[in-house]
Amino acid sequence: MQVVEKRPFYLYNKAQITRNVEAYKEALEGLDNSVIGYAIKANNNFLILNHLRSLGCGAVLVSGNELSEFGLNVKVKHE
Repeated sequence: MQVVEKRPFYLYNKAQITRNVEAYKEALEGLDNSVIGYAIKANNNFLILNHLRSLGCGAVLVSGNELSEFGLNVKVKHE
């Protein structure tokens, strides 16, 4: 039997994430201009962020570093 190193890990349930987003959408139904935004700082797992995007969620960013983590090249106009 092979020995596996014991380390902490995160286990996500895609179906539960989808149910949670649908519950938020239902709760916000009827409110004009409501947006479900996910804070990238909370979890920057690209697969989860991509799934949330496919469900219509937006992203909440607070720094250019969060953009650059995903290879996004965005120019900000300073006035």
